[in-house]
Amino acid sequence: MIDFDAALFSALNSLAGHSAFFDAVIVFFGVFAITLFVPLFLLDKETRNKKMILAALIALCGAYATDASLGLAVYRDRPFLDHSVNQLIDVFMPTKSFPSDHSALSFAAATVFFLASRRTPLSFLVFLFAAFIGLARIIGGVHYPLDVIVGAVVGVGWGIGAYHLSKKYD
Repeated sequence: MIDFDAALFSALNSLAGHSAFFDAVIVFFGVFAITLFVPLFLLDKETRNKKMILAALIALCGAYATDASLGLAVYRDRPFLDHSVNQLIDVFMPTKSFPSDHSALSFAAATVFFLASRRTPLSFLVFLFAAFIGLARIIGGVHYPLDVIVGAVVGVGWGIGAYHLSKKYD
């Protein structure tokens, strides 16, 4: 499984470094795009209430804490420490790779948004947006695919749990 993960990483990371525009898009999604969830929650009428914002905060905190715990339990170096990489995204210190915090946080927010906005077409696009953030972290050279997948599962789990917790106290 780890060999397949490394091979898939290499294939995806090989897309980097050929086009300045493509690389800029990858850096934007891999570093900055996660911040766009904040205005999304504030602009959507279904998620603009205190309860959904609280649910999103619970999901984000829970996903981050779970990721930190998993990272301590199953430490994995970032790909650029073990492989020759087209590294587009700067990491100021070689922190853990597994699981991806960006993936967990973006999928936690996307899940709460999806459930709260009553599964509108926009809410489906938000999941694609979260997936592209994870993909950008792989192409950008800072995560393996398994890091992103596990982060996404953690985020979705916390998003579902936080949303249902918020609905329990209607």
